[in-house]
Amino acid sequence: MASKKSLFTAAGSVLVAGALFSLLASTASTQSLGKVIETSPLALVEEGQQAYFVSLPTQKQLNTLNQRISSNPDLSKDKQALRSLYTPKIVALDKSLGKKDKQTTRHEVNVQDAATGETTTLSLLSYDGDKGRTFLAEPHANAGTLSQLKTNPKDASKHLVEFNFGLYVLDTNSMKLQPIGDHQARKAAYEKKNAEGAHELADGHDHPKVLYWSMDAVWSPDGTQIAFVSNRSTIETEDQSGRMSLWLHDVRTGKETLVHERAGMQPRMVGWTADNRVLLEEYTRVGTRNVASVIALDPKTKQRTLLAADASFISQSDDRQTLIVLREATDSAELQALQLATGTVTILYKTAAGETFRSHLVDFSADHSKLVTDLQGADGTQALLVYHFTTAQTDRLSLPLDKQLTSAAVWAGEQLVVGVENLKELTSETLLMSVDHK
Repeated sequence: MASKKSLFTAAGSVLVAGALFSLLASTASTQSLGKVIETSPLALVEEGQQAYFVSLPTQKQLNTLNQRISSNPDLSKDKQALRSLYTPKIVALDKSLGKKDKQTTRHEVNVQDAATGETTTLSLLSYDGDKGRTFLAEPHANAGTLSQLKTNPKDASKHLVEFNFGLYVLDTNSMKLQPIGDHQARKAAYEKKNAEGAHELADGHDHPKVLYWSMDAVWSPDGTQIAFVSNRSTIETEDQSGRMSLWLHDVRTGKETLVHERAGMQPRMVGWTADNRVLLEEYTRVGTRNVASVIALDPKTKQRTLLAADASFISQSDDRQTLIVLREATDSAELQALQLATGTVTILYKTAAGETFRSHLVDFSADHSKLVTDLQGADGTQALLVYHFTTAQTDRLSLPLDKQLTSAAVWAGEQLVVGVENLKELTSETLLMSVDHK
């Protein structure tokens, strides 16, 4: 979650929305959508005195790479194959909305799985930002079994890394990667699982058991604990569903403790509250769909608090005070905001017939007065949706039929940074949009 600070000022309106965003025809030009700041997709890295973005490969570049890999599968393991097509860079927007490319440094850190011995290389980028030297995983350069960096909220030099469902901490002062947790027990569990081989499920076919030792790990707000989910306690039972449980890693002692599991329910780790309770989405299969609820769990007392029944977690505000959840019915869906301090629920938007929330991603503005998400209509058209908490009103911008969103829209101060792509020509642009509301 990027840190938000209200340090940007609107340096002239790029797209003045008035009471509503303008509804654009399918022939609308890119200029009518907003100011082009980059001809590639951008992903937000951090926000402070400046907003920092990392450039991503375009769909055309990825298609070219896939074509080359199909002819030469060995290229899938060659990082230079992508780098020959795409070079990532860091783009900074200052508070006057001026753009500057930041100098970056590439780092390579060797990773060896403490349980299996498998080795790989973690590719990183770093740059000097408002908070000192910032590190991030190089986009698309790391193996699928290697997660992105997750920075300790209280120590910017410590980064959590998941590799083959094991946990590691990277110290960017020393560039050393240290395994954490009981990897000897993890190794023994892997060896036992491999010795047992596959098992038969209800479909009549043999399937290998998968050991998810550590997944979806998240630092606590005070940086002293790491919560994650695991099936280590159920993989050897007759419960072949691979049921997950919530575990807690104590950073000081290294001890890992099972803190929560429920029969028939699967937990998904989604975050922490400001008062150090773990946020979980619990779901179970009912007929053809997953039925979810959002809960908060006190890891000390094990007290479970139901926050939103029959709802999916979407996002959490940067101050950890507001949750965004989605309630879906047969013919519509409601996006709702839950204030944790008061329990107040606000309906932000209800979809029309045939309309769906496209990405299920939400970004809050720096002062938490607005949020942005995206929609897709029955005809395939996409739209941005901005909700104003102070006025309880919604602004909407429908994109032309020849334009599709390449990523979720994010805030840079009072402006929106939005990536779009022309699907026919496979051209990408990142736009800066104003969402002035009158």
